[in-house]
Amino acid sequence: MRDNPTLKQRKAPKETSGRSQNGSSSRRYTSRTGRNGSGSANVNANAVNKGGLPAWTWMILGALLLAGFVYVDHMTHESLHRKAQSLNNGSGPAELNNFNRLLDKFTNGNANGNGSGGTNKANGNGGINNSQDNKSKADVHAESAQEVAMHALKSSIYEDTSLIGADGRRSHLIFSTDCSEFQHWQSYLMFHSALKVNQPGSVTRIASGCSDEEAISIRKWHREHITKKMGGRFFLHLTPHFSNVKDADGQTIGDYKFFNKPFGLLHWLEHGIGFDNGDSSGPLKNEDDVVILIDPDMVLLRPITGDFSKERDVVIGKRHLENRRFKVEHGSPFAQKYGFGSQWRTFNLHDIAGADSPAKLVSQKDGGSFYPVGPPYLGTVRDMHSIAEKWTEFVPRVHKEYPYLLAEMFAFCIAAAHLELPHQIVDSLMISNTNGDGPGGEGWPMLDAIPAGELCDFAKKPDHEKYAIPSVIHYCQRYAIQEWFFGKRKMDKQFFTCDSPLMEEPPSDIVPSSDWKMPPGGTRKDLTPIVAKKEGFMVCGVIGALNDAATFYKKHHCPEGEGNMSKTLNLATKK
Repeated sequence: MRDNPTLKQRKAPKETSGRSQNGSSSRRYTSRTGRNGSGSANVNANAVNKGGLPAWTWMILGALLLAGFVYVDHMTHESLHRKAQSLNNGSGPAELNNFNRLLDKFTNGNANGNGSGGTNKANGNGGINNSQDNKSKADVHAESAQEVAMHALKSSIYEDTSLIGADGRRSHLIFSTDCSEFQHWQSYLMFHSALKVNQPGSVTRIASGCSDEEAISIRKWHREHITKKMGGRFFLHLTPHFSNVKDADGQTIGDYKFFNKPFGLLHWLEHGIGFDNGDSSGPLKNEDDVVILIDPDMVLLRPITGDFSKERDVVIGKRHLENRRFKVEHGSPFAQKYGFGSQWRTFNLHDIAGADSPAKLVSQKDGGSFYPVGPPYLGTVRDMHSIAEKWTEFVPRVHKEYPYLLAEMFAFCIAAAHLELPHQIVDSLMISNTNGDGPGGEGWPMLDAIPAGELCDFAKKPDHEKYAIPSVIHYCQRYAIQEWFFGKRKMDKQFFTCDSPLMEEPPSDIVPSSDWKMPPGGTRKDLTPIVAKKEGFMVCGVIGALNDAATFYKKHHCPEGEGNMSKTLNLATKK
């Protein structure tokens, strides 16, 4: 998600939005009273047709019939709305499944018929049809039948005992997105990487701000392409629109899409997991379970769990070894180190967190030792809910003071400090920043054991048993080695389709034979052997993961022999 996760100065980085604007679609009813189908009577008003009734009589009957259709459609929505609300108040899984079938029957007959919410089958690619009303997402009624059905029903996470780990806890890996095509392909790649590494527990995409039509479409797409082909532990959780920036009078004055992460997390915790006994004043269900919050622009290289006790699997900087913790437990969250130190302490903590906030008492040393964190975040359900409550409270205030990209990350740091939840900081949860020969607080030292001649092929097919590797690739920047290049904003949004070719892959010896890079539109830059390994691993690793996921897609969704398997897509030459 981030364009620079190791930003060292508190400044306003440039950002571009991945949210796309969609086309419009409307439902039309046409009364055809005349024989020419024009909607007007084809005879004189005083004339009598063969049935013996005046033409105006047929016009009135047609109008009544039209009103009846509109009324039935309205009542169907209202019935679904009431049904969803009753299910949200504690109905069992059997009734929930019956309701899903009812909703499917309704949306298949209604949405697909008018082109407003079904999957796009025109070229056999199964891609999402993003046509919608011309109204803004902020105007979508929060209690529409589709939205209630999408986000209010309880998931079946706790019905599947196979999701329970060896320590008796479940792991919940979650990531937050909007409903754009830009984050849709990233979500498919994330789901596939979780499937490939056998990530334990459940994996959930939290999608915020979908219109009714988008909600129907994305839910159908998820069921057909994720649940049915990857498994029932891969979930979709839809939430309302959260990204509006409001002034003191509550008027919308802007959009900050990263509000979706803290507010989406809180919504999922309270509506996806839910409270014990349905009482919001009590604890959440299974509070000992582990929540793992990542970004959509990450690829899993190996499973992430709450156990960091194996030395081979972990890289931790010297500063964070003091009183080191080994497992995620209540009061002991973990996270990846990010390079902004104690900058969060420079904010107006009095206005953000309150006059008596413990965050104001954190020293410069402790501020840099326990709180400069970012995704992946790990904590128990209890701790993550506490953080989410304060995170959502603080982030609008931080954004008001600092209306830039990293506002939500600084707000997380302040929330954790306010709650006195110091994090065990881990370097090896992520690799992302390729600048410089040093480790940069990331898991790069793990790659030292991989011979340069093997590195590209290994990155395409990583194997933690052969060589220890970090947990995720975070492809939030631009990466290049020679003229081979990857940048997420140049990626084809329709990559996961039958028609799209696979990506052209770098040669096996690209790393040892390279001492330079030249990204599209850039200039040639020399690379040290260490930086060449970093750039090569990122380029080869992301391209390899994309091709694996696309091959899986074509195998399961394209007619035999019709999936485009040519490896010809090259982002360095793509316009």
